[in-house]
Amino acid sequence: MNKFDPVIKLLNAFIFDGVNSTNQSKAIESAVDDLIDEPDSFVDGFLDDLSFYSPMGGDHLMNYENFLPKAKRALKYFEAMSKNA
Repeated sequence: MNKFDPVIKLLNAFIFDGVNSTNQSKAIESAVDDLIDEPDSFVDGFLDDLSFYSPMGGDHLMNYENFLPKAKRALKYFEAMSKNA
C-alpha cells in the first residue's frame, strides 16, 4: 500500500462513485493534511478550494459541478505523486 492510496481512494469515490457529501470532502481534506506536512502551491490551492465545497453550493460556496474539475486534477496529481513515491 502506497501512502497516497487513502487520498486517491477518497477522490475516486468522490469523482466516480457519487460519494460527494460534505463529510467526504472533509475526509479528503483530513487525508491530505495527514499526508503532506508542507503543501506545495497546487495542494494548498486544492485545500483552499475544498474548504469552500458544498454539494449544493450556496453563498460563497462551490457546488459539485464546479468543484469536480478540481477534484479530477487533484486525482491526477496524487496519482502522479504515488508513482514517484
